[in-house]
Amino acid sequence: HALLAAPIVIGEVSVHLRATVGIAVAEGPAHLDELLLQADTALLDAKKNRRSRHAIFNRNHRRNLIREIDGALADGHIEAVFQPIVRSDTHELSGAELLARWTREDGSQVPLANLIEAMVSMGASGIWTERMLLAAARVIPFLPNKNVRFWLNVAMPDLVGPGARVLIDTVSAGPVPAQRLGIEITERIPPSDLIEARSTLMSLRATGVEIALDDVGSDTVPLRHMTDLPLDRVKIDGSLVRDADTSMQNRALLRAIVNGAADLELEIVAEEVETDGEAAVLKYLGVQHLQGYRTGAPVTLDTFISAARRDRSPEPAESSTH
Repeated sequence: HALLAAPIVIGEVSVHLRATVGIAVAEGPAHLDELLLQADTALLDAKKNRRSRHAIFNRNHRRNLIREIDGALADGHIEAVFQPIVRSDTHELSGAELLARWTREDGSQVPLANLIEAMVSMGASGIWTERMLLAAARVIPFLPNKNVRFWLNVAMPDLVGPGARVLIDTVSAGPVPAQRLGIEITERIPPSDLIEARSTLMSLRATGVEIALDDVGSDTVPLRHMTDLPLDRVKIDGSLVRDADTSMQNRALLRAIVNGAADLELEIVAEEVETDGEAAVLKYLGVQHLQGYRTGAPVTLDTFISAARRDRSPEPAESSTH
């Protein structure tokens, strides 16, 4: 706070800065992703109380967030948003990823990772999947392309144990035909759970649901899952897509993943595509589908329906950053 107290002078203008900080402290060995999630949770708690302060993560922060999300779910304040996926050659809408968005009364948005982690902890992922499917069902009548598929993220607890049965039953009894649905695996599956997770995915796939491995090329998803799991497509992580048109190293890694996926007869999606240059390189390398702010930001249900009525995907975002 002392460092920020003094104004920054830019020409004749004095700028006063404020900062709200979330802090996580490792108590022994810890994964970076878990620490970042804890810091985010502490930051959300700090923002909720008042600005320009800091908060150090503790278990009460997570309990408070879960309680708050429980109320937001009951009140319908957490909404489904759609991010379009388009073909790299024709730019035709080929799918949409369904995401959760919760904007608090103060205007702050809760990061998706915190939402998912909290919903899983409170056993509400099945309820949220149902709401996602209802949202997708409202869109389908307005889509001229009957091959558009809706993609849902699932966490490990949805693939094993009681959560697997809930997921299969929810998808089977839902209002969206299985042939219009896809499931994205977003994290590493431990070897001890691999057989059960494979069985769950094979049961879903047998109904017509497609399976995608998300974040391929990142530290969180091992490449071996490309052969471990019954997949239809892979989604290349945005860290490799970024600067694909200017970075020889990124292009080399992209080429290796694309060639490997092609050998396995898997379709390929690139995430976080933000520039025309990146889109051109990805198409040249053989990536069939693009997703990111270059092709369309996440939009609300009504906006997505309006775009579908006009027979095109939602407008790309004006800015290439997010």
